[in-house]
Amino acid sequence: MDGKQIFLIFTTPLNGGDLGILQATKCLIEKYFPNSKLTIACFNYDTWSKQANAPQLGLIPELEDEIYAAKSNIGKQILSYTKYAIERTNLSGWIFQLYYFLFKSKSPYLQNLLHSDLVIASPGGYLHPYYGIENKTFQLSKLAKHKRKYVLLAQSISPPPEPPIQQKEKKLHGILKRATYIAARETKTFKNLNNYQNSILTCDIVFLLADQITPKPKQNRKPTKIVCNFRKWPDTEISKYVAFLNLVLNKYPEIQVEFLSTCQGITGYVDDSLIAQEIAQTLVDKNRITINQNIYTTTQLIEAFADHDLYLGMRLHGAIFSMIGGIPAMNISYEEKGTALYGDLGIDKHAVSLQQPIHDWLESFDYIYNNYQNALQLTTEAVRKGREMADLNVNVIKNALE
Repeated sequence: MDGKQIFLIFTTPLNGGDLGILQATKCLIEKYFPNSKLTIACFNYDTWSKQANAPQLGLIPELEDEIYAAKSNIGKQILSYTKYAIERTNLSGWIFQLYYFLFKSKSPYLQNLLHSDLVIASPGGYLHPYYGIENKTFQLSKLAKHKRKYVLLAQSISPPPEPPIQQKEKKLHGILKRATYIAARETKTFKNLNNYQNSILTCDIVFLLADQITPKPKQNRKPTKIVCNFRKWPDTEISKYVAFLNLVLNKYPEIQVEFLSTCQGITGYVDDSLIAQEIAQTLVDKNRITINQNIYTTTQLIEAFADHDLYLGMRLHGAIFSMIGGIPAMNISYEEKGTALYGDLGIDKHAVSLQQPIHDWLESFDYIYNNYQNALQLTTEAVRKGREMADLNVNVIKNALE
């Protein structure tokens, strides 16, 4: 496998969780395939490149970023006001196809895409209608057409669509069918893929970062320092988050809450600290609330989460970072991926669905709070299991390169 060219696409380093994914994937490839040549493309490249403390990862712009920054006059005329359309409207397929036709031989991105020995679609949960999938399906469809190898690594994928199937969903079916391998990161996705013979069950690749962290022992009999985050999500009012936190604060007067998220502090990107400010302003007891708006490296972020007794939040990678740091994590899952992953790790009572009533949320919190020492033990075992299953992604890449 010496000298193999590997192209990692669809990475999003502005998101702290996805930066952890990127770094874990990069470490995996460099450890097990040291003689390969790895190229990594990222979304929001221009914003990322301007971050003062960004780790040096040698990234190149993703396709849509390359298109938007096209220096050709033709490209500028065609694309000057279409960045939103690129990912979110029916025009996007036409835009990608036109760029492909005009610049295929000149585009650094497309040259990497079409001539690498293996293309890896970055781990994550982005193959979901909420995030827009036109860019992803376009690129992977081109790989399928040219019979190039590609794998979907450690993915959560939305359930197969019910009839009538839309055009985008037909494209998704096509790229799943033609993938060299699909690595599902939790059982729910794996079951969704039961009609695809190329699927394998793994786990979230971020668990590989556990090798780099030594958790600090927790002496507390009960959790008093809570780290918390919430995000905006369709059909969910902020008032639900406020009502839940008020119940927790009223029931447990010794608790202090600090808001901290994997998505915050970067202008032009999702910032959960703004939601935190809205929530904090309407809580009954504001004196027990702080908001941490700092930007951290991945290791620093894990340590910042671990400087508490219990994680309570919607960000799945905030939960995984917290567990890697040695503290129990209650996940309020806005998609199936959270509750499914927790079930695989044997900590299903530590997760609830966003759609459940706040009574169920409080019941889960009470369970962890009143069984804290047991929750610590379950967390240690969950990280061990997650780390073990995440290693299966190595076999996916190895087999694809053979």
